[in-house]
Amino acid sequence: WLAAKAEGKVKQKERRALREQQKELLNEDEYKALDERLKQEGAYIQRQQKQMKSKHKSELQSAQRSVQEMEDELQSLKIDRKAKSRRLQDALFHQYTFLDIQNRTRDLLPMFADTPLGRPPPGAGDCAAPKLFQYALSRGYAPV
Repeated sequence: WLAAKAEGKVKQKERRALREQQKELLNEDEYKALDERLKQEGAYIQRQQKQMKSKHKSELQSAQRSVQEMEDELQSLKIDRKAKSRRLQDALFHQYTFLDIQNRTRDLLPMFADTPLGRPPPGAGDCAAPKLFQYALSRGYAPV
């Protein structure tokens, strides 16, 4: 609509120039008729611009609502994915069972309950060190 607005400004200047030019050439009645016609033309262009601006504003608001709905849906999906990931991670942590130094079997979640996170970090139990300790404890070896 900005292009139409700029075009309207050009047309307005043209109408002003025509008025000035014709003021000297036309008699009073002809000039009044020309002036009235140019006023109506200007009013018509202003109404068109107003309608166009309103239409574009409405379209913009509709697009903004659509974007907001998609962003809300995306946020909801992210929250769902985080919850599912946490449940899956907890299930994996429950499957990892290790012998502690007193030869008791425990899964990872209680072992990390007293840590600042309150839970094992992602990937806990997958590295070689806990498995080597598990192997050593199951064979009766004591850590040095």
